[in-house]
Amino acid sequence: MGEHLTVKAPIDGFKEKLAGKFWIEVTDPDGTVRRSETPNLIVDNGIKRLGDILAAVEATNISLGYIEPGSSATAPAPTDTDTGSALTPADRLPSTLSRNSVSPFDVTVSAFISSTKYTRPQTIRELCVFFPPDETGTMFARGVLVTPITLNSGSTATISYGIIFR
Repeated sequence: MGEHLTVKAPIDGFKEKLAGKFWIEVTDPDGTVRRSETPNLIVDNGIKRLGDILAAVEATNISLGYIEPGSSATAPAPTDTDTGSALTPADRLPSTLSRNSVSPFDVTVSAFISSTKYTRPQTIRELCVFFPPDETGTMFARGVLVTPITLNSGSTATISYGIIFR
């Protein structure tokens, strides 16, 4: 009696239970809609932060509050901490979150890009999602689009990130 047993689950096993993807839909002034998507990599700091939230170590800035598009084509790496090459001007976009209350329990994070946001034209190659605060929050996930997409003059866009817990 009095023995204490601690069981640790390997983080790699946890990574296999999370799946997500980014997608962006651009609407041009003539009504044409273009879409591109990519799988994501949940980076090491994102998984650590999620663990801290679940273990009640972290109690503030716990929602996925920001999305940032970028122009880097460098593949995501577990050690990524910031957008590879932010658009001009560099600015993380506040996001809205929604979730399914029944299985498959997915969460969607979305941000809107107005027709006047960012210098145009600009080609988006990467998408990143962050915990708050705005410009200093921890990166959760990063993806590089299979097909880059360009924001032209007058175009608007919605960037979304969906994650499912299995």
